[in-house]
Amino acid sequence: MRKETREGYFNLYLIVGEDKFLKEEEIGKIRKGIFSSSVEEGFNYHIFDAQEKINIEEVIGLSRLIPWQARHRLIVVNNIEFLNVKDKKRLLSFFDTLPSHTILVLTSSKMREKEEVYQGIKKRRFSKVIHLSSPFFKIEQWIRERIKKEGKEIDAEEVRFIRERVGKDRHTLIESIDKLLSYIGDKKKIEKRDIEEMITEGNLGSASELLEALRERDKKSIEILHQLFLQRQKPERLLGLLFWEIERWGKNRKTDRLGRKRIKLFLQTDLMLKTSFLDAQTALELLLIRLCEDILPDETSDEPPSLSLLPF
Repeated sequence: MRKETREGYFNLYLIVGEDKFLKEEEIGKIRKGIFSSSVEEGFNYHIFDAQEKINIEEVIGLSRLIPWQARHRLIVVNNIEFLNVKDKKRLLSFFDTLPSHTILVLTSSKMREKEEVYQGIKKRRFSKVIHLSSPFFKIEQWIRERIKKEGKEIDAEEVRFIRERVGKDRHTLIESIDKLLSYIGDKKKIEKRDIEEMITEGNLGSASELLEALRERDKKSIEILHQLFLQRQKPERLLGLLFWEIERWGKNRKTDRLGRKRIKLFLQTDLMLKTSFLDAQTALELLLIRLCEDILPDETSDEPPSLSLLPF
């Protein structure tokens, strides 16, 4: 039985840890190692999330497909602890026939070693289990090193202030630090007042918070949008961020028709921004309303989303 791919990667991975950033970082290492171009990755990289309704037979079917103009197909199934018992058993039975051209990566926030899936992966010679941890004491060191990497200086007190305001989620930390670095420009040293002006307490007003609220279809997304405008975020950047995230959510679903509707909705919003048909904040508010009310919940519906609120 084959243990590793030609590039030295295993065919089956289980990544366990609560930090989403660290898990994505591990997956990124595999992705960059096996794909030599964006074309290879585009045709052979698939992501599923077991927190949402997924068809395990679709995962297995993709695993059996020969990669297109590449050596490997990479399939990621996140949050496998949410799979039902039947799907877990089906996945376990498939491990024995997992093709050598497929790299299957399963992730879980929490999984005990005695669980059947864990044991089923660990006992296979061609698999690897990775445990991730982000100890609290390492967060401040990570903040300091990232800022130093950008050629800036920061004192220990300010590092603690960032950690206290933002928390330990690394996606949010990266976003907050990038925003902070952009704000100070050519200034060499980050001071407390810079952090106070650019990073709102409790993380209200971060772009990652906006995306999370949108995913939950929470009305809080409008409030967060207001905060982002107060922070002088560019409307075009927010529109691009929303478009990227919505397309990523629907990447592995049968949403071709609804995908076209999404594109039309974003194009209309982009046109409003460029022609000043509406002010930028109102245009993006309308976009959020339509995404929350129509586009997102209706992805499995036969009815197309309504665009009636848009002034076209």
